[in-house]
Amino acid sequence: MADPITILVVDDHAVVREGLRAFLGLQDGFEIVGEAGDGDEALDEAGAAGYLLKNSQPAELARAVRAAHAGEAIIDPTVAARLVHALSKRPAATAFDDLTTRERGVLALIAQGRSNKRIALELGISEKTVKTHVGHVLAKLDVTDRTQAAVLAVQAGLVKRGS
Repeated sequence: MADPITILVVDDHAVVREGLRAFLGLQDGFEIVGEAGDGDEALDEAGAAGYLLKNSQPAELARAVRAAHAGEAIIDPTVAARLVHALSKRPAATAFDDLTTRERGVLALIAQGRSNKRIALELGISEKTVKTHVGHVLAKLDVTDRTQAAVLAVQAGLVKRGS
């Protein structure tokens, strides 16, 4: 049996944390290792691989945990849209000059909060090909995760605010 996915539950409401602990504790392969009352406390304890809103469906929560464990940086599409809208600085675009047209397209969809599976469906390519493009984008932009790439894309104006 594989090692369980360890989870730190974070929410500012104790009742919500308890509900999340109960739901996630029932999922196969998950182990709740602690909880935190806010994001700062969580980041001091463990870092973060994603961000979901409270209105996420239970099945989406479980899927997101598994995706984060697999290396995807999960960000709720609503949060991604807010991030795009909130950012106003624009770095020099030179870091993006090496991206192919397809890599730019994949990056734009990442910045809109799309998962690899969704990107594959939208572009009509395999999920494996999307993963390859994501890897190239991260390497070319010299970032370690999808969220950092998305922020750079917004700052560089490759993705319009609110899209």
